[in-house]
Amino acid sequence: MKKLGEKSATIKCRQVDLVLVKDVIDTARKNFTGQFQSEAPVLTLDQTTFLPPPPQTAAADAVNSCCGGVVLVSSDGRITVSNTLDDRLKIAYEANLPEIRKRLFGDA
Repeated sequence: MKKLGEKSATIKCRQVDLVLVKDVIDTARKNFTGQFQSEAPVLTLDQTTFLPPPPQTAAADAVNSCCGGVVLVSSDGRITVSNTLDDRLKIAYEANLPEIRKRLFGDA
């Protein structure tokens, strides 16, 4: 949110992580202030809309589950930053896909 210059944001998390996220909001704001020497955005925890629950089995539907993390939404709702484990793994996979192809199929 620092790069975007937002003054406030809403945090969305899984329902099972609600207590944990509540507990770390103040620490996150203090860390932000310490790192950037500026006032941290006002963070509001959305306690009505949640991310999908964790997968129940190894074969669980990945579309209807979330392995953890948070999603930040700007106050006007136009900017969304997803920092869920699922999305971070997707980014890492896509970044490494050329190397995976090269190792599987060579320099074709």
